[in-house]
Amino acid sequence: MQLKAGAVGGDDVFWSATGSDIYNDNTGNVGIGTNTPQQDLEVRGIARISKDSYGSIEITPAAGNGDTAKIHSITSFPRSGADLKIQVDSYTEGGNLIFATNGDNERMRVSRAGNVLIGTNNSSSRLTVDGGISTDILKVSGSAIISGSLSVEGPTAITGALFVSASK
Repeated sequence: MQLKAGAVGGDDVFWSATGSDIYNDNTGNVGIGTNTPQQDLEVRGIARISKDSYGSIEITPAAGNGDTAKIHSITSFPRSGADLKIQVDSYTEGGNLIFATNGDNERMRVSRAGNVLIGTNNSSSRLTVDGGISTDILKVSGSAIISGSLSVEGPTAITGALFVSASK
């Protein structure tokens, strides 16, 4: 089946169907909600991508091998500032926001409780890092419990009390 543009019986073919698949035959851009698309596919309005009541968006770089796939929020003059909201919803308990690299290797997650976990996937603390942390300044307000060793290099300033306890 082919959908033709122009007058009935015209020769300009833009869409073809094979089985249950439909595809665009032209080499230009496709617009939904716009007649001047600037990208391969440009949608002006709200788009829903779903399968069996669950949504999935897969973004693949054109060439692979070091290309970057992006999700970003773009603002144009005269707007200023834009948030990019990535939201995980569920009808019951909600889900986790998981960041993975190199296949499906989890590196970081924001749990449904709002905890940030790096290098681990289970903790009830607000921030958990499994591995080393490197920073110029570390400020702890309240109590800090350090399991293992603490190494301090360079000038150190302590305001308030410092309690050190060694157990054997």
